[in-house]
Amino acid sequence: MSNDQVSNSVCPHCEGVDVIKNDYNPTLETLFSHVSVREYSDRPVEEETLNLIQSLYERHKLLTYPRTDSRYLTDDMESSIPAVLAAAEAISGYTFIGNLNGKTVCDSKKVSDHHALLPTEAAGR
Repeated sequence: MSNDQVSNSVCPHCEGVDVIKNDYNPTLETLFSHVSVREYSDRPVEEETLNLIQSLYERHKLLTYPRTDSRYLTDDMESSIPAVLAAAEAISGYTFIGNLNGKTVCDSKKVSDHHALLPTEAAGR
């Protein structure tokens, strides 16, 4: 899959945004927060990355609220994990491996105002 195809699959409305896909299957053991996205992104494009995720939330409704500092879900969201993984796999083209389950990502005590970043149901279509 070319970088343009990846960009269009993640967000068909984001023409001109460079997305680089590495050829690996990521091990997913935790979720992302606003802060962890900043840490994970390359420093020169950090602000562009944050603007993109804000746009995916506000304009395209493909991400949940992105200005969260939590990497966890509330305990009552545990049953949604398979659907979240399916949506993430549908938009990324990856098959996620690892230990992403309720024991690793659900902890209501670690969620303040908003839970971790998640693809929305619309993102998986």
